[in-house]
Amino acid sequence: MLNPKLFEAVKTVFGEPILVANSDRVGEYSLPKKTSVCFTKNQKEYAQVGEWGECYRVNCPECGDSRQRLYFSHMFGTKLYPKDRKTPIFFSKTLVHCFNENCHRTLAFREWLDKLDEQDIQQITIEGAAEKPSKKTFTKYLDTDAVLPSPNYPIVSDDLPGCVYDFLEERRFDAHELDSLYMCRFIPQGAVWKNDDTEIVFKEDRLLIPIMQRRKLVSWQARKIVNTDDKQKKYIFEPGCKAVTFLYNMDRAWKFKNVVICEGVTDVWRIGEDEKLSLGAVALLGKNLSKMQMSVMKTLWGYDGRGIVMLDSDAKKECTTAYNFLKAYKIFPKGVKIIYLENGDPSDLSRKELLEQIGNAIKD
Repeated sequence: MLNPKLFEAVKTVFGEPILVANSDRVGEYSLPKKTSVCFTKNQKEYAQVGEWGECYRVNCPECGDSRQRLYFSHMFGTKLYPKDRKTPIFFSKTLVHCFNENCHRTLAFREWLDKLDEQDIQQITIEGAAEKPSKKTFTKYLDTDAVLPSPNYPIVSDDLPGCVYDFLEERRFDAHELDSLYMCRFIPQGAVWKNDDTEIVFKEDRLLIPIMQRRKLVSWQARKIVNTDDKQKKYIFEPGCKAVTFLYNMDRAWKFKNVVICEGVTDVWRIGEDEKLSLGAVALLGKNLSKMQMSVMKTLWGYDGRGIVMLDSDAKKECTTAYNFLKAYKIFPKGVKIIYLENGDPSDLSRKELLEQIGNAIKD
């Protein structure tokens, strides 16, 4: 067995029976080329995994699988010390797959990975992993009306610079969740966006965030992955985009009766979705609520909805103004609540803390 510590950790969290597939077969990996501006001296280097090798199979607790179709690669969340290197190579925590119902992409599955994190598997050293050049190709999976920068890649792939994994790990965002629910992508330095009149060449790596309205891609936002001190903006919108006309995550949030109104996309990601509270979240893509956004809310939640305004701590005035407008125009039949944050923004808190505050507001 190549990784007995991970084997025991998976067995502890997911229970028995547990099987070993491809026993003693080491996985294959390669390292990304350091052509990205976001590579720094102190940054972790993540391997691009070509073959998973030995895997540990258990039943998936989310879909009720009984044929051990939840696979963990023996390289999951570990690091390797090659003989010819002074620094380790890291393997991401995306090396897990439910072949029954793709549960590894769901919000609820993140809770199981959190339990696995408690087993302290990050410090495991793997010996003998085989290095092999990776020749993966990428294709866009969005059939869109707006124009996306090109090239752009899935954030669930293993062929991205380590800054992407560090960004997600530091902020506790799950790559599978951002991929499956919000269709986020990665655009590298040198990517180009252009139309008939304008051309933009990206000078640094960014996270690409599609803005969907009525199942159509109407615009996008690109976020800096590494917060450098240069003059490059933290967020870039598609040229010509009027953010006040959009309501980010509208297409998913309308399925729920209760909706949290936030400033930015990362706030929406942190809140997520909750079936018990019938809760979703949308972002204004700014501090101020526009008349068009109120009109959209009236259309989607005007029959049986409740609103919860939760802007950043430095936008208490805008938070109060939005609350007063929503209340005055009777946008939500079940009323509107307001939650003031003492510090930071919703994405700075854990999902558990946010849902507890929001749940209390709904009950009150």
